[in-house]
Amino acid sequence: MKSTKKVITDWENVPLYMDLPYVSMLFGFSVECLKKKAQKGIFPAKKMYGEWRISKEDAKKYYDSL
Repeated sequence: MKSTKKVITDWENVPLYMDLPYVSMLFGFSVECLKKKAQKGIFPAKKMYGEWRISKEDAKKYYDSL
């Protein structure tokens, strides 16, 4: 059976701003885990239009710090 998930292999293919489900797919953390980290100020996401979002630049910095 063929997987329908799109695999990101290059940061150039990542949008400028991402929601938590997208970041969850990239980083392998649950959405709830990322949300809790954002609420505690550990994960640099911000509320935008009622949803947690993170910029590609901030996501790259956070990923590199893991």
